[in-house]
Amino acid sequence: MKRLLRDVATSMLALAAVFSSTSLRGLSGLSMRLMFLFILAMTVLYFPSITKNLRKPDHRIQLGILLSCLLLFIFKLSLGQPYLKDIFGFIVYPLLLSFIFEQMSSDSRLFLRRAVLVFFVLECTVAILERILQVNFFAPERLLEMIEFYNTGEMYSFRSTAFIDNPLTNAFVVATGMAFIALDKTIPVRDRVLLGLLGFIALLCFNGRAAIIVVSLLVLPYLLVEYYKEHHFNIFAFSLSIVALLVLWRILTTTSMGGRLFHNSLADGSTQARILALTFKRYITDFEMWTGAPFLYDRVKEALDTGGVENGVVCWILKYGLLFTMLILPLLMIFHWQKLGVYSRKWERWLILLVFYLIGTSNPN
Repeated sequence: MKRLLRDVATSMLALAAVFSSTSLRGLSGLSMRLMFLFILAMTVLYFPSITKNLRKPDHRIQLGILLSCLLLFIFKLSLGQPYLKDIFGFIVYPLLLSFIFEQMSSDSRLFLRRAVLVFFVLECTVAILERILQVNFFAPERLLEMIEFYNTGEMYSFRSTAFIDNPLTNAFVVATGMAFIALDKTIPVRDRVLLGLLGFIALLCFNGRAAIIVVSLLVLPYLLVEYYKEHHFNIFAFSLSIVALLVLWRILTTTSMGGRLFHNSLADGSTQARILALTFKRYITDFEMWTGAPFLYDRVKEALDTGGVENGVVCWILKYGLLFTMLILPLLMIFHWQKLGVYSRKWERWLILLVFYLIGTSNPN
């Protein structure tokens, strides 16, 4: 019972840390302190088991990631770049969580699974409500100012922000959640389809094109196949699906719900920004490319004359340098592949990894 309470408390604090780290309205100063207090408390509580696990042969990748982060921190410190907060929050913190989740009891994992599923439903529901009411409930002021600026143009429609600040970050989290839900055989296929539709509507509210395209090509077809596999082919259900798709297409192409995907050219400013991001090398020196620096992102963004450097890997290179990007990123990909070993079929692992990395590399968030 004591272990269950500890694990449940850890799960809830982990979710609270995720919420607070996104800097919800009025919490920007408090959020980072909450997250790092949680990391400290979590490390102290689980330190004996974490160190014990690190010595196991099957945890060599995790050890390699931690050592790489330590080297990166020392290297950046030698250049006068204090990157401790960034490295901890982005890489070390999720890695510590993975150690803790491995040691949780089955009851604790079931609780966490339900908590994450509830979060998914709430996240999507809030996004839809924001879209209907045209109000961002939790966005910080800086984000609201940006949204208000972009909403003055016809090419931009209202974008929900839900719980995780930036619309693209929200879309990334929801799309990844949809991939896990689609593969969860413990959830009845009808419920998986309904959750998938809820997630897809939320993606439209976030107006994240990459997430919408990737989910439409990978997750939704899989859910459709799963549904007909269990319920067999039914001409009535198939006809109803066709009608529903036609109605959805009509809504997306004739209303602002279609957002930039249906009302902008595929070669609009946002798409061009993603292409231009690949030319980042023109605006930095060879030394800067290998070592990275905190000011390079702004320099490249200004040189490109875009709203951001729209490529996640390029952002890694600008921040951490090509050397550590080539070291840590492959280790993280191997780590993700290993942790997805709970799926017996390799294509299931690929489904999640493709959703995660295709969307993750399409923007800097």
